Amino acid sequence: MSKQKAFLEKLHIKNFLSLRNITLPLKSLTVLVGPNASGKSNVLSALYSLRSMMTDEKLPPVELVQSYLWAGKASHITFQLQTEVKETSAIYELEFKADVHNPFVAEELLVAGIKIISVENGKGEVQDENGKNKTTYTSNKVFFLPDLQEWSSAVPPQTSSQIQPEQMNPYSEDELIEQPTINLLTEMGWETRNCHNEFNRGDSPLGRHTKSEVVLIPRLQAAFARLNPNATPEAIAKAIEELTHSRSLMSIVEANREIYTLLKDGVRVTVSDPSGDSEATEVLQVIDWNTPENNDFFAASQFWITGEMYTKRPDLICFVNGIPLILMEFKRIDVNLYAAYNDNLRDYKDTIPHLFWYNAFIFLSNGTDSKVGSLTASWEHFAEWKRIHSENEPPKISLETILRALCEPQRLLDVVENFILFMEAQGGLIKILAKNHQYLGVNNTIASLNQIQDNQGKLGVFWHTQGSGKSISMLLFAQKVLRKVPGNWTFVVVTDRKELDDQIYKTFASTSGVLTQQEVHAERVVHLRQLLSEDHRYIFTLIQKFQTQGGERHPILSERSDIVVITDEAHRSQYDTLALNMRTALPNAAFIAFTGTPLMAGEEKTKSVFGDYVSVYDFNQSILDRATVPLYYENRVPTLPEKSTG
Repeated sequence: MSKQKAFLEKLHIKNFLSLRNITLPLKSLTVLVGPNASGKSNVLSALYSLRSMMTDEKLPPVELVQSYLWAGKASHITFQLQTEVKETSAIYELEFKADVHNPFVAEELLVAGIKIISVENGKGEVQDENGKNKTTYTSNKVFFLPDLQEWSSAVPPQTSSQIQPEQMNPYSEDELIEQPTINLLTEMGWETRNCHNEFNRGDSPLGRHTKSEVVLIPRLQAAFARLNPNATPEAIAKAIEELTHSRSLMSIVEANREIYTLLKDGVRVTVSDPSGDSEATEVLQVIDWNTPENNDFFAASQFWITGEMYTKRPDLICFVNGIPLILMEFKRIDVNLYAAYNDNLRDYKDTIPHLFWYNAFIFLSNGTDSKVGSLTASWEHFAEWKRIHSENEPPKISLETILRALCEPQRLLDVVENFILFMEAQGGLIKILAKNHQYLGVNNTIASLNQIQDNQGKLGVFWHTQGSGKSISMLLFAQKVLRKVPGNWTFVVVTDRKELDDQIYKTFASTSGVLTQQEVHAERVVHLRQLLSEDHRYIFTLIQKFQTQGGERHPILSERSDIVVITDEAHRSQYDTLALNMRTALPNAAFIAFTGTPLMAGEEKTKSVFGDYVSVYDFNQSILDRATVPLYYENRVPTLPEKSTG
């Protein structure tokens, strides 16, 4: 007797991810068509999960099923399949409730309207197709294996505390990447906690009321009180409200820029004075950027977050004073790291976007490759950090290197405070995180500036090869000086070509919070001299505006000692004379030269004005870091036709 094939006719899904209550008619070929984020992938996920539950005869952990639940108030997930064999209809239904304290699983099979199987929590009855001969039936579909890794290994049910180390997979993502990361964070002074079961016993030990909260309010409240000892409870409450209110109507990057400004400059609140007759404005500090010990560093692994429709569980989130500054996502060592970017990160941006309102940077690793980037960075702009302290260190690609370079508390605060920019680009607002070479080079230059008395204002030559982001490095240097080095600093940015002058000016002008005056772009010699006699933070000019007529000596334009002259491509031939004019015009200024090519023989006058190299990032380093496209040369001898001499 030949077996009859059963064809699926309908699939009913209820409360699975974004699928609130849908029924899909099925054919021999079914095509799902719809816009992005409409639920197509979730239908496939539902089919895959259902197949695993039916064929493996076991269910996933409670925690995983909880992540499948529709983000509304649903408590049950239901799958119903309708098939037909020889014109006989059969309906199979599987329903389960992911409640740790009261789990529930029910199976039911109806054939031609007769209930053949009826089971709850693994026990029930079965009868024949005529509704007779009832017998006791036991199903293997009961809750639940305790650990996500156990779902695929069919280990008998046990509590997580009973799982011995030798039972864990020694080659898993957790063992090879996540746990070493947590251990290193602990070594660097971070408090760490596995939050997988955060809500299992009711109240969250982190003080969260729901999984939708991404800011740890108790830690933030304590930080406000600690860093602002004179702040009233009213002021702290208003500051928390200002930081945590919804920004869902803004784009992720716009919300991120707004909150970044609050974190960096403090939260301004208006409170009533004690008499109640008037109001006063207070600025509350969120993070102590200068003293890491005054802050709270906390890393949460397996941290559940619920968005509008989905619940997700990023691998590791690092909080500073309750603010989720770093998102870390890991992959197994045998998985291409791009999957963490393309699958996980992009999914998180769609499903839990409010996490990214607060994000400083994103860290991806599979143990072999580790990269970091901003929330707007394309995959090509996620970069390795191969050195921790100095450009002279041999480059080392390792998980430990990049973690120590970015997550050691003092360096983390420096990176977040001084090496992040927001810039208007052709496609809209973007967030820029400095690369490793920019971070080290800028800090070298800051150190040189702090030695201004010893080096007589010769800050050095900043040689970073073309295409490595010199304009951004200039900007980062200037912005850090204005924020961290005492003084009423003015930066005079000098180039020798109009298009380069316009390009650098536009770079500065398009960056949020940098230029507040539009008249800082010198157009004539007279205009430059006027600007230098005034008080501006930035002045942009061509080197030619330092020229004189008839060999006369250039006049002194300012004797201030808090002027820094930044020149681009300072070793070009015309700079030899004009650079000396700059030194004459600004006798007490400091000078730094940015260049994309090394100084050559005959350009020693450049060193006499600017000093020796302060930072070097050459072409070979740039190629290895994939910051510059390699150039290949092919030696060819042109073939010339012979000319007839007849």
